[in-house]
Amino acid sequence: RLEPIVEVDEETGEVVSQRAMLMVSRSCKNFWRTMALLGEDPKNPDDVNTKQEDHVYDEVRYACMSYPLTPKKITLINPGSFQAERTRLIRAKKRARRLGISVAEAYRRK
Repeated sequence: RLEPIVEVDEETGEVVSQRAMLMVSRSCKNFWRTMALLGEDPKNPDDVNTKQEDHVYDEVRYACMSYPLTPKKITLINPGSFQAERTRLIRAKKRARRLGISVAEAYRRK
């Protein structure tokens, strides 16, 4: 239902990282059995049918909500400022390292 957490480079639009926030091993047989059989609530499609066995679902939901994601603070930077160019250079260095290209080539790209 919900998209995974994805970090996107603001300048290039490329996916920088996509990370799993919850991992469940194959040995958790009852987790997989229960989650596979859960159906949605006919009155609320964003919730599960509570007339079924939903203990595992509730536990996972409570665990995830105990560490909620906080949105990143967005600060507006003047495009022609020193701070904007410095940020662009730092991102270019990271991109160059990640892709194995020169910093100049990564910096030229907008």
